[in-house]
Amino acid sequence: MRIVKSASWALPLIAFALIVSPATASADDIECDGRIGARTVGDIVVPKGETCRLVGTKVRGSIEVEDRARLRASSVLVTKDVDADDARQVRINKNSRVRGDVEIEDGGSVMIVNSRIDGRLKLEDNDKRVVVENNRIGGKLKVEDNDGGVRIAGNTIGGDLDCEDNDPRPTGGNNTVKGDKEGQCRSL
Repeated sequence: MRIVKSASWALPLIAFALIVSPATASADDIECDGRIGARTVGDIVVPKGETCRLVGTKVRGSIEVEDRARLRASSVLVTKDVDADDARQVRINKNSRVRGDVEIEDGGSVMIVNSRIDGRLKLEDNDKRVVVENNRIGGKLKVEDNDGGVRIAGNTIGGDLDCEDNDPRPTGGNNTVKGDKEGQCRSL
């Protein structure tokens, strides 16, 4: 009889512990400091100073690139955003797709080529070469205060193309822009 009482008393506590236990982080959420091939993962963080290579990877969530880190993404699908702050390098190419926004700020080199971004693309305060070529961008492309040279060519942009305070001025052309071409990008 005593065992039955203990067991009946313990069951609600076990059920409560299962309900409140921290199960919010998915087992698929990872830190990438190497190569990830053609598989599905959750959110990715590229740790400070590391290099992450994604090849054919499906990211169910976002990618965050930390200080002095590098992201090289080819033929990837990202269901949310890509965010890089103070990254050394960000490359997104070879028919990659980002369903959200891409923001790359205060970093080094940026190359976004032959890809699709459903949201907006913001490139600000990067000090190495920035290349945006042959992409489909659903929202606005904002390019501001970059110092390593900017090339914007052959893109289809659903919003505005706005360039300000880049030194040297952006080069390129043959962009189809559904919104307005503004600032330094009026002739591109």
